[in-house]
Amino acid sequence: MNNLRTELVPKIKVTHWDHSKSFFSMGSCFAQEIGQRLKRFKFNCQLSPLGIVFNPISMIQQIEGCLEGQVFNELHCVLRDELYYQLDVHSDIYSLSQEKLNSLLTDAQNAMEKHFLASEVILLTWGTAFAYRYKETGAVIANCHKQEPNLFEKILLEPDSIVARFENLFAQFPEKQFILTVSPIRHVKDTLELNGVSKAILRLASHRLSESLANVHYFPSYEILIDDLRDYRFYEDDMLHPSRLAIDYIWQRFTESCISTPTLELCERWDKVLRSLEHRPTNAQSQQYRNFLLKLKKQILTFIDFDTHPEIKKIDRVLAMIPPP
Repeated sequence: MNNLRTELVPKIKVTHWDHSKSFFSMGSCFAQEIGQRLKRFKFNCQLSPLGIVFNPISMIQQIEGCLEGQVFNELHCVLRDELYYQLDVHSDIYSLSQEKLNSLLTDAQNAMEKHFLASEVILLTWGTAFAYRYKETGAVIANCHKQEPNLFEKILLEPDSIVARFENLFAQFPEKQFILTVSPIRHVKDTLELNGVSKAILRLASHRLSESLANVHYFPSYEILIDDLRDYRFYEDDMLHPSRLAIDYIWQRFTESCISTPTLELCERWDKVLRSLEHRPTNAQSQQYRNFLLKLKKQILTFIDFDTHPEIKKIDRVLAMIPPP
């Protein structure tokens, strides 16, 4: 029988990485998913302290801003529900006062500069080519924070502008490896037709960059969900976000493409440990559970490629609550 699906095997020309590599993940919700997976498997991965951002121009502006020590534009500070927000970052960062918000933004910006400069691999996940320009300043912003729509102009970014801004950034860090990917999450508020236009622009820009710059690579997370899996059973109930099964599959394809075989085998062993740690016993005070934890602790101590102190401390805390035999 013929194969009933078009399986996609990513081809990324990178030296397969291990736990010695450092990563920085930034972009849409999908960037958070991949970044959290890397952290779960003990890779040195930092997520952007400025939060989720969807369009590539705002991503590059945030990176440039932290590297150049730019002060956030006070005209972009807005009030909503008696809380202060900044149009250039995600709504996870807010405060009761503008002064405190500025302090939070400075701390996040400093942390981002540190993480970005220290990372060898930069993962950028682009969500949409649609962006909003704040009419008062003419600047492209990252988040409207539910302000009045007439304050903004909705624009569709051009591939040329995305490519030019990224090339300027890359020129400063040609030694870093950049992995570009287009988020498989569909933005239906723009309509399905225009979502297709948006994704096409992102795909064209990332293609041009990966073809012209040696250390820039494209990982096809969008194509894996749309063309490989290609079924609504791989979506959440909203029919927009990939399901846990789909993310597991995309993660598998990502690691197979970028991570060395010995490191993958190590991750498989660590995954079994994590599943054991997440186990909920019937009787948390039993000697049987105590013996289980002691055996698990001994197993964790065999891992020497990364720091396991947090897991050991967690087990020790639980052991301290179990009566001695």
